[in-house]
Amino acid sequence: MKNVYLVGMPGSGKTTLGLLLAEKLGYQWVDTDQEITRRWGETPEDIIEHQGEEAFRVLEKRLMDDLMDTKELVVSTGGGLPLYHDFMSIMNEQGITVYLEVPVEALWERIKRQGGRPLSKTMEDLKRLMGERKSIYEKAQIILPIEGAHQDLVSLLIKELQKV
Repeated sequence: MKNVYLVGMPGSGKTTLGLLLAEKLGYQWVDTDQEITRRWGETPEDIIEHQGEEAFRVLEKRLMDDLMDTKELVVSTGGGLPLYHDFMSIMNEQGITVYLEVPVEALWERIKRQGGRPLSKTMEDLKRLMGERKSIYEKAQIILPIEGAHQDLVSLLIKELQKV
């Protein structure tokens, strides 16, 4: 099977589901935000705050260029990654993309519990981001509404991946 790229809004569960899915498939798991922190020594939030969003997007591109050469990966992408450098199209060509679809109200509750996100400081910010990103996310090969237990979602996702 091809690499699997999980896309969606911040707080949609890409990290949690990505880790569980990789374990189930026997694939390596990469969270782009965590890998950026590991490679460049700063969190995405710090990079955006100190150097700006464009500097962060350049690092994302460098990372994704490296990952495209690796096989048997589950990649939990940063929320904005699919919008830049034509990555949604590239991920669709080179792998299987999955949009983790979560209602904006549920996302807001998750983000508040997690202590906030740099581009989603208010509910209005989150709604604006969702409006900007949703049409790109919906280009994914699989759209997975996020409801229920994580293990159930992983089992459902594996069935969907086998159809692609």
